[in-house]
Amino acid sequence: MMIRFTYLASALSLAAAQKASKTPTTPSPKTLSPKTAKTIPAPMSLQAKSSKTGANYIIAPFSCPRDCIGAHGLILATMELDDAVTTCDASDEDQMWKVHQFETYIKFESAAHNDGGMCLAVIDDNCNGENLGLADCEDARTYWYNTGGQFFSTYCWEQSTPAVMSTDCTDLTVEDTSGLTLTTSETFMLLGSD
Repeated sequence: MMIRFTYLASALSLAAAQKASKTPTTPSPKTLSPKTAKTIPAPMSLQAKSSKTGANYIIAPFSCPRDCIGAHGLILATMELDDAVTTCDASDEDQMWKVHQFETYIKFESAAHNDGGMCLAVIDDNCNGENLGLADCEDARTYWYNTGGQFFSTYCWEQSTPAVMSTDCTDLTVEDTSGLTLTTSETFMLLGSD
């Protein structure tokens, strides 16, 4: 199987165009309490989940050459991903992620755990240094904002913490970026597979 580089913006634009042609309406965003006055996306409907047309992608950290993010180390008791960074293998279903776009947010659904609709998520309320895991794709902790290379957790943002997906080339974590400069350990790319 061959791996090719894919620009996320192009892939998401294509996925959005395909979705727009098949789904006539998109749910409107939900608003939190007036106290926070922030807007978060509405959960994906079951209908939207069943009409997915996107391709599978591999999530590759820039700071770990030849490594990819996988769901093989899932600890079922906590739903935490342990040792999530492994050598890339385009035939490994645990390293495949279906990317879903909702307005400006994205989700990463595990191809290995898609029968349960499990997406990459912040699994603890602590948005600094905690391992990521899998949660039901309907969960608010599964939404990510893509800046073009970094993935910020919208859940942590709602908790007043600007936290970004990060890796030390072993574990996949969420890190508080308050007052810090982003580095390659917080930068990822999506690779399409043929």
